Amino acid sequence: MKKRDKTIIHPSDSPPSLEIGPIGFKQKASRQLIDVPHCHIATPAINRALTHIRNEKRTEAREGKLKKYKKGATLLLRDANGIVETNHTQYVTTSVKDLTFRFQAGNFFQNNPYMLPKMVDLVVEAAKRMPTNKGGGDEANYNNKMTHLIDCYCGSGLFALGCS
Repeated sequence: MKKRDKTIIHPSDSPPSLEIGPIGFKQKASRQLIDVPHCHIATPAINRALTHIRNEKRTEAREGKLKKYKKGATLLLRDANGIVETNHTQYVTTSVKDLTFRFQAGNFFQNNPYMLPKMVDLVVEAAKRMPTNKGGGDEANYNNKMTHLIDCYCGSGLFALGCS
């Protein structure tokens, strides 16, 4: 099974003490945090970084150096080519087929890079089969080639660039 390259975990927002609360994901339909020491759908690099961050935060708590997190705080783990970035504003790159995308680690980008080439191929194939309505009639014309593709809501133009 291929893995996700971005995980956002939540630290406990309880006051700093010698112990830290859960670090993980919110329970479904609840604000309660579930402690997650390992994420089964994250890349191995993210899980290694998750273990490191959890240990680091627990050490900071024991030493009295842990700062209180704001309510709703998140910890980013973005695997960019085997290097896990935790800074939301740091630029990372990822390649899809022959395209290279550069974006800030905290920005939206599809988070299963192993599926992206297949997704782009499916969009290209679907676009080739799309009927057009050139001429203004009610009948779709399958002989005309599509000339426009609107790539909404994916953030980087992944599908439009992949189809060009």
